[in-house]
Amino acid sequence: MTEAVIRLLPFLAAAVLLASCGGGGSPPPPPTEPPSAGLVVVFGADIRGTPSTFATELDCAIPDGDGPDPAASCRDLAGQPDLLVSPEPGGTLCDRPPTEWGVEVTGVYQGRRVDARFDRCQPAEVARWMRVMRFEIPVPGV
Repeated sequence: MTEAVIRLLPFLAAAVLLASCGGGGSPPPPPTEPPSAGLVVVFGADIRGTPSTFATELDCAIPDGDGPDPAASCRDLAGQPDLLVSPEPGGTLCDRPPTEWGVEVTGVYQGRRVDARFDRCQPAEVARWMRVMRFEIPVPGV
C-alpha cells in the first residue's frame, strides 16, 4: 500500500462505521396500544399491594371516576399540578413510622404520562391527595 492510502485508512474505516450505524432507516413502529386515559390513585400504609391499599380511578377528560366527586377532584387537581410529579429525593433522613399512609398516582393526565409517589416522608402531599380525592382512611368495624 502506498503511504497516502495508509494515512486514509482510519478515515475510511470511520466513514464505513458511520454509514452502517443507520440514520436512513425507517422510523420506529408506533406503540401497539395507546396509553390509557385517566389516573389510578392508590392509597395505603404500604402502597405496593398490601391488603391495606385502596385504589380509585379519575379521568379528568370527562370528568369521571369512582371517587365521591370526580368533577370536584379534577378541579382541585388542575390547581395543584405539583401533585403529579414525585418529589426529588432529598438528603434528609425520614424518621416517620412506616405505618403512615402513602399515595401512588399512575396513568395519563392531560396527555402526559404520570408516575408519582408520595410516602411517609411527604405527609403534606399525601394529605393533599386525600383532600383532592375526598378519601378518608377506612376504620375497621365502623
